[in-house]
Amino acid sequence: MLTTIEKIEQYIDCYGDCEEPQKILDELHDTAMSSPDADIWTSDKRSDVILFYRQTKQLLDAIFSIAPSLIAVSK
Repeated sequence: MLTTIEKIEQYIDCYGDCEEPQKILDELHDTAMSSPDADIWTSDKRSDVILFYRQTKQLLDAIFSIAPSLIAVSK
């Protein structure tokens, strides 16, 4: 089983930098918001999805910012 640091390192190795996963997240967001299913969402549900999207982008940025230090310390 992978440790938390190993999981982060594997993710970083897969994507290289924050740009690619954020681009994928943008595409998922745009697809979800333009889906006919989104038409029946309440304003609260739509707000929740937007908040989740924004916070996940911030989380990705944070992971890519601190990962090199965490990986270096763990070795």
